Amino acid sequence: MPNPKLSSFANISLLERLTKQDIFKTFLNLALYLSFILPLSEKIHFPDINSPWKDFTREIALIFLLSGFGFSYWISGFYIRFWLISIRIELEFRIKIIGSSLGVRSDQDKSPMAIYVRNTDFLMMSDIVSYLSKNENKFLEKIYEERLEMNKKYRLNKENTVTTLTLCLLHWYFKSELFLFFVKYTPDFLPAIVLSMLLWASAEPFPEGNNYFHVPGNPIRDSKSRKQS
Repeated sequence: MPNPKLSSFANISLLERLTKQDIFKTFLNLALYLSFILPLSEKIHFPDINSPWKDFTREIALIFLLSGFGFSYWISGFYIRFWLISIRIELEFRIKIIGSSLGVRSDQDKSPMAIYVRNTDFLMMSDIVSYLSKNENKFLEKIYEERLEMNKKYRLNKENTVTTLTLCLLHWYFKSELFLFFVKYTPDFLPAIVLSMLLWASAEPFPEGNNYFHVPGNPIRDSKSRKQS
């Protein structure tokens, strides 16, 4: 019996992206956003929005500001994060090539892929998705859903960090009042160090091991190996 629904990270809404993240980081990003946008909003003259009840100019301006906060999360999560990941992967690939040319080799036998090839008790996400699309297995479905939830939290945490990086870059590039205040009391190289650390943390690729499951006596690869033998 086919499994009716398999959860996907792509289904998470923008509201969930804001509410399911670390509350401290969310408030930090909100503070960074407001400290950057409020001085700019004072220079913008919003047109008067009159109605039979009252003047809604301030309310519309508030909605505009809050939507900008959500927009920064959306841009950071959908575009900047994937761009940073591609840069990080490319750099790591180049470093491995240089290390290999210098005789520095990593132990590939301990990689998740190598263990997966040797041990049929290991499954990949694609194995479980393919199996559950045609069969019903509550145990596999449970561990798959738990891993999806864990992966979702990981990605949301990365999006939060990328948003922090984006807002810090805006403060730095436009020389905001907050940036000018802190630069008086910090060394010149400190902002560059902070941004470099945020860049490294936000651009971290998704861990390869999260794509694998250890399921002793699983019904998927054992059946495949028996058919092939």
